[in-house]
Amino acid sequence: MRRAPVKSLFSRQNAPSEPRPFNSTALPAICRVRIRLGAAAKALGVVLAEPFLQVAFLTLPVIPHLKITDKGLVDVDRFDFV
Repeated sequence: MRRAPVKSLFSRQNAPSEPRPFNSTALPAICRVRIRLGAAAKALGVVLAEPFLQVAFLTLPVIPHLKITDKGLVDVDRFDFV
């Protein structure tokens, strides 16, 4: 299986004009990747149970441009600490 670079996952250049229906056959592969990402985060010293779930909330449009986290004040626009 050929792996796409991460940036291609977020590119709108090749995005379909209409949303695609959920592909249930891809779910096992998605789960395997999520488990590997979680293991890699833990190997780096992350102690959160679901670190990527918490990161996902940083960029929600309803959250202000500055966010207070357990690591300090984050500028959400720059993805950097203030």
